[in-house]
Amino acid sequence: RRRHSFPTRRSSDLVTTPIAAGGSITTQARITCEGITIPASAQAIVGNITVINQTAQAGYLTLYPTGQSAPLAANMIYGPNGLLSNNFTVGLSGTGQFNIFGERTIHVIVDVSGYYAPPGEAGLYFHPLAKPVRLLDTRASQGNCDSVSTPIAAGTSITTQARQTCEGLLIPPTAQAIVGNATVINGSGQAGYLTIYPDGVTPPLAANMIYLPGNILSNAFTVGLSADGKFNIFGEKTIDMVVDVAGYYSTEPIDANGPGLLFNALSRPLRILDTRAAQGNCDTVAAPITGGTSLAAPARLTCESLTIPVTAQAVLGNVTVINQTASAGFLTMYPDGVAQPLAANMIYFPGQVLSNAFVVGLNSSTGQYRVFAERTLEAIVDVSGFFAP
Repeated sequence: RRRHSFPTRRSSDLVTTPIAAGGSITTQARITCEGITIPASAQAIVGNITVINQTAQAGYLTLYPTGQSAPLAANMIYGPNGLLSNNFTVGLSGTGQFNIFGERTIHVIVDVSGYYAPPGEAGLYFHPLAKPVRLLDTRASQGNCDSVSTPIAAGTSITTQARQTCEGLLIPPTAQAIVGNATVINGSGQAGYLTIYPDGVTPPLAANMIYLPGNILSNAFTVGLSADGKFNIFGEKTIDMVVDVAGYYSTEPIDANGPGLLFNALSRPLRILDTRAAQGNCDTVAAPITGGTSLAAPARLTCESLTIPVTAQAVLGNVTVINQTASAGFLTMYPDGVAQPLAANMIYFPGQVLSNAFVVGLNSSTGQYRVFAERTLEAIVDVSGFFAP
């Protein structure tokens, strides 16, 4: 499937009540919303989901195609009365619908940044970078690829050029959208939101993240670029931002980074890794990842009657960390066989259970990826699709 980009809040629904605990809601994705159309050819959508937990209990949320049984996989773990966002990619049913399951009573907000459809005019190919790169870090004397050294002031946006050579890897002039991970460091004592959107357009209603006072929080993102290759980050409150990029979309079937890839959604999300003993169906790992080390894991496999084939060059899904320590740390996913990058997928805190979406390239020969843990943790990896030529 080739990708098509835009930002919009799926705000044309008629829902006025929370999702009841233990229940699911069915949503039509192929619609026209805010003057933008998700067409009948769409096979999967990409976006951001925000959960507002109405209860004093922790729970989880899962997005999956309508018509399938609710999978073991989860998109988010939320705490009591939690307000949390996560990026997602979900396949659609033959009628263009998807389900959202809530373990507890929750409100949800779904913002869509694009969709995947069969190859055709205006479609884009995905190009994974050989490793994730740190494109932007607003903190002084941090990062490798920008000259920014001040926070984003409250109520303003920063404009960033995405098409550049960063850490020796090229995001070319043909790039139309980038994929990666954004980390916010909220230096204020106030809650706020941030939005990542193409330069040259009005900031949309959609948001990528809600952050609380003093928060350090990460969320994956996909953002379209302006004609000259730029994107904006709006901060409601004064924040520092870190942006790591894992790949990009372009119209080129082949370029300096290799062949362009097409997205293939699995019929349902699949749990391919669970380091906890006697958990998961697709691995033999039964011990945490020791702090300061990485685990190599296969992505090309058959499990629960679903196959990620030998042609897969990258996988897309959700990673959940269960921090076993009383220290904060970070987690990085990257292709096996390359040096561990500066980039990170997640910052986690003492004893925290936290999820984030990811896209990770695979070792072209072995099909493996790595998960690095700064602290000792359990990791769960759920995959909703893969990229292949």
